[in-house]
Amino acid sequence: MCKFQTLGKSAIVILIWNGFPALATVYNSDGSSTNVQYVHDNLAVVGDTIAIPAGTFTWTTGVAITKAITLQGAGVGQTIIKDGVQSNRLIQVTLAAGGLTRFTGIEFQDGGRTSTAGGHGGIIHVD
Repeated sequence: MCKFQTLGKSAIVILIWNGFPALATVYNSDGSSTNVQYVHDNLAVVGDTIAIPAGTFTWTTGVAITKAITLQGAGVGQTIIKDGVQSNRLIQVTLAAGGLTRFTGIEFQDGGRTSTAGGHGGIIHVD
């Protein structure tokens, strides 16, 4: 019994020490830029993940990431985001001090952007 109490106390200390990453939430988006932005703005907090399902999605509006979160696709070749934004960057990232912002498992492709004025310097901009 004593070993289990020690194990439980150790687990609590590890969670506190690591900033509760085990308590992070994964939010499943529908893959659209508007849904990803909604989840980011209204549901996700630091450490959470926004999951984008397998499929091909043409984003015609940009997404602004301002929280230390993970944007996770189903894998390169499985989750494809096509850049159809005409007047801005596809993704604008503002890094949060001391936090980890991560993109993984997503393939980006041309989605018919005809204007490069708002997206000069690349489709993803990090501040």
